[in-house]
Amino acid sequence: MRIIALLAVLFFTLPSIVNADDVLNSMKKAEELYEKGNYSQAVSELQLAIGLIKDKQVDRYKLVLPGPPSGWSIEQSQGSRGSGLGLGAGVTVSRTYRGPGDQRVKVEVDVDSPLVLGLAMILANPILMGNNRIVTVNGEKAIEEWDSASGSGKLQIIILNRVVVIVSGSNLRSKDVLYDFGEKIDFNKIKKIIQE
Repeated sequence: MRIIALLAVLFFTLPSIVNADDVLNSMKKAEELYEKGNYSQAVSELQLAIGLIKDKQVDRYKLVLPGPPSGWSIEQSQGSRGSGLGLGAGVTVSRTYRGPGDQRVKVEVDVDSPLVLGLAMILANPILMGNNRIVTVNGEKAIEEWDSASGSGKLQIIILNRVVVIVSGSNLRSKDVLYDFGEKIDFNKIKKIIQE
């Protein structure tokens, strides 16, 4: 009878042990190391926890990347995270698409990137625009670059001064392709993720 009771306890507790949250475990370990005065090890453990959290952010931001339009295919999807805290330590996700006539488009979402500051300065001072134009995509301000001779260009869209969404393409039939992709991105979802 005791063996059955022991097996029952193991059966019900094992899933919680296996599914234990690595982030919380790492933070708890960092706290224990800090209390013992092992500061360097505590910092390393906290950096591990931060990295694990950023991996979860990468997964969330991948969900805002649009699917391919009719006749297009997804060539590749990627995600990466910076290390540590502060500017340049954000996350980046991207997806590359291939369309008819060797058209290519890449949609990239950069969170807490130094690029955001530079683009915000350009938007605030149109003299810095050069041949580019300020436009709107789904109600959000963007910088449009377009070269009709090569069929290449990009849209750089800033969200809440924390995220830049870049839609870039080459061999495009027209710049409308960039806007078609830009309008498929759920900016409200991005704003929600930023504020979580």
